[in-house]
Amino acid sequence: MESSQCVRWGIVGTGQAAVDFAHDLKLLPDARLAAVCSRSAAKAAEFAQQFDAESGYHDIQQFVADDDIDVVYVATPNHQHKSVCITCLQADKAVLCEKPFALDSLEARQIVDVAQARGVFCMEGMWMRFIPATLRVKQLIESGVIGDVQMINIDFGVATHYDPDSRHFDLGQGGGALLDRAVYGLSLISFLMGSPDDVVALSNIGETGVDEQSALVCRYNRGCLATVSASLTTNTPNEAVILGSKGHLKLHNPFFRSHRISQASSHEPAESPDAGGFVTNIKKRLRSNHVAQILHAKLGSFDVNSKVLAEPFRGNGLNYEAAEVMRCIRAGETESGLMPLAESIEILQTLDNVRDTIGLEFPGAS
Repeated sequence: MESSQCVRWGIVGTGQAAVDFAHDLKLLPDARLAAVCSRSAAKAAEFAQQFDAESGYHDIQQFVADDDIDVVYVATPNHQHKSVCITCLQADKAVLCEKPFALDSLEARQIVDVAQARGVFCMEGMWMRFIPATLRVKQLIESGVIGDVQMINIDFGVATHYDPDSRHFDLGQGGGALLDRAVYGLSLISFLMGSPDDVVALSNIGETGVDEQSALVCRYNRGCLATVSASLTTNTPNEAVILGSKGHLKLHNPFFRSHRISQASSHEPAESPDAGGFVTNIKKRLRSNHVAQILHAKLGSFDVNSKVLAEPFRGNGLNYEAAEVMRCIRAGETESGLMPLAESIEILQTLDNVRDTIGLEFPGAS
């Protein structure tokens, strides 16, 4: 594909993720939405009209036979990811599959086997990895600014309306906190630190059989611990805190598409031009002032070793992963170095181990 050639996208699914993705494609001048596919012909037609797509399909075979599609964004419920991905790949359509890549590591391997056998691009849509703030945190860690990483604490909880037939609470659709929310935390620690050496977990299983809350502790032989908590039943801070031997970093709420990073140093800073000067003295006085202490508790830190880094992003944030897919396709690459297929399998293997521990199985997973 020529670098100047417009990349033509197809979308399978018409839910909120598909809507957000279609909006973000409009931010990329070298991309256009060519077609959409839904089980409902009416929904496909409505979606196509809303986003100026040329075609709307309710038959997946007709959809993948459309020569006007270069790459497909799979935005179906979790339990349909494997079958839709494989159908698209067998038709030589590049694939970006919404997280989680599949229900389990076996399904993920089956998808990857088809992609590699046919030499077609494929990537899990873990869009968090491509957000500017996430990439900045990784760069800061690698630069050694907080020293050796000792602990990582990540939480993702959003109180969700209980509906036993919804994708969140239906075990048959791959529902539960693990695949919907904990996967973000696991993917982030994998991105920053690699796969953990050991994982222990506890979960609360709800009436429909899904894990409504799960907590994971991951251990690395190098001496780092990471905790990941996920909930469908309560609102949590939704932050990621990385604690190092020389300081810490925090991805502010929501950590998976944050636009702010707090950076703090726990060691004495090097002498700066202001050392002992006006600004430093004012900050020291504020720290000992009663009124300032109240403001400090409400508004933030006066710590001379702390700062907030702004990392704004455009749209919903899905345009960054779409841009990476297009870069890879134009370069003739069959996977992304930022979200390798092997890593998607490893993350699901970790989740498989957790589900074995808590006794949770998805019906129909293969």
